[in-house]
Amino acid sequence: MEVYSSEEERLEALQAWWKENKSSTFLGVALGAAVIAGWNMWQHNRQNQAEQASRVFQQLLKSSEDNQTDAAEKLAERLTASYPSTTYAEFAMLYLAKARVEKGDYTAARKVLEDLIHQTSDTPTKQVAMLRLGRVLLAAGDTATGLKLVESMRDSETGTFAGQFEELKGDFYLAAKRTTEARRAYEIAKELGEKSPLLELKLNELPPPISPKAAS
Repeated sequence: MEVYSSEEERLEALQAWWKENKSSTFLGVALGAAVIAGWNMWQHNRQNQAEQASRVFQQLLKSSEDNQTDAAEKLAERLTASYPSTTYAEFAMLYLAKARVEKGDYTAARKVLEDLIHQTSDTPTKQVAMLRLGRVLLAAGDTATGLKLVESMRDSETGTFAGQFEELKGDFYLAAKRTTEARRAYEIAKELGEKSPLLELKLNELPPPISPKAAS
């Protein structure tokens, strides 16, 4: 470490350092300012995008409430195309899938839901999309793919929708004429808190379980 004998030597050393390093110092300050400005601009643009997407989504909801289906679908498509990184775009994809199902276009509904599942990082949104995808597959009669979907899901993936996934699994088992497994899935759904009249009806319409004596 250098020891300076006087304030004049310190000043001279500082001046020499500044002469050698002022270019890099200015560059560092400029880069820092550019990073801060870029971050602020990104945040500002992101906020603007969210506000614009929110307004479009409100228009979508209003069109849907007024049964203006075509207008609502166009707004949903606009959201997914123009604001793909927003939560509103994910809501719009759920709406589009529902609209496709109502038109009987299960292939298009499946495509929308699969795209949403692949792109979302929000766990509840993914769970809802997977549940709806299963129902689309059931409605389309694709029992094999549907069973593969619901049987592959772990408890950690179903979350608060675990009961609904079990009920859906029972629906697929029933479609595959695997009534014993369907009954068990429906019973698990009840144990997990699903208590809808429709679930009770499904259970009641199943053939009675075969007793061990009757099976032998």
